[in-house]
Amino acid sequence: MEGVFLFRPDIVHFLDLIIYLQVDEVSPTLGKYLEEYPAEINADVIIDNNDFENPIVLKWHEAT
Repeated sequence: MEGVFLFRPDIVHFLDLIIYLQVDEVSPTLGKYLEEYPAEINADVIIDNNDFENPIVLKWHEAT
């Protein structure tokens, strides 16, 4: 499943693993959404993808 707005409590419990690709350029709507549902708390894996040829894993949590 793919989508920007999947961190909502009514959806997130259906997902086994959440991977978030972090990029510097975000829309105002996404920025506001991430303030309410931060990726740092809700995502299992966070990848800094600002340099798409050299992604950096910022957080890794394997699903149980």
